[in-house]
Amino acid sequence: MAREEKKRTRQPNGASSIYLGSDGKWHGRVTVGVKANGEPDRRHIER
Repeated sequence: MAREEKKRTRQPNGASSIYLGSDGKWHGRVTVGVKANGEPDRRHIER
């Protein structure tokens, strides 16, 4: 039986990730929409 491949999709608006970076700071990223050129608009903050 052939294995079915999962179709990759983009994260929806509002999708986020939070992680501790190698620099010792916490990083947060969130998708807030799409830029005029079609790329996802991802915002980043570090503390």
